[in-house]
Amino acid sequence: MNKYLTKILISIMFTFVAAAVLLTACGGKPASTPSPSPATPPPAVAPTPKADSAALKTKGEEIYQKTAGGIGCKTCHGTDGKGIPNTAPDIREASAEDIRRSLGGDAMNFIFLTEEELEAVAAYLKYLGSQP
Repeated sequence: MNKYLTKILISIMFTFVAAAVLLTACGGKPASTPSPSPATPPPAVAPTPKADSAALKTKGEEIYQKTAGGIGCKTCHGTDGKGIPNTAPDIREASAEDIRRSLGGDAMNFIFLTEEELEAVAAYLKYLGSQP
């Protein structure tokens, strides 16, 4: 068997193994497992309680001022979120989605926040936007 064909077969096998591992890791069921009948209602899922706004703001302040990326957002955006000319923009009142999009850029690629942390920082930035 030539090297090219061997590489293709190995790639195909790897793809199938990777797909099986991902399916299992994501809680998927193998194709041979019958799915529950449509008449069976899904199990009830209790809603996740939202953290109260004061606690969320407090957590967001900690992340913004100190822990995001190991240095905090304030390093570039200022303690008040108004930004620093020629360095970083005013981010007061930025939403979690705005923050998520910005973290994908080159300037902030070292900052990793969970969804909960994004929501907390957004709550704190909303608070900063309400300040004079």
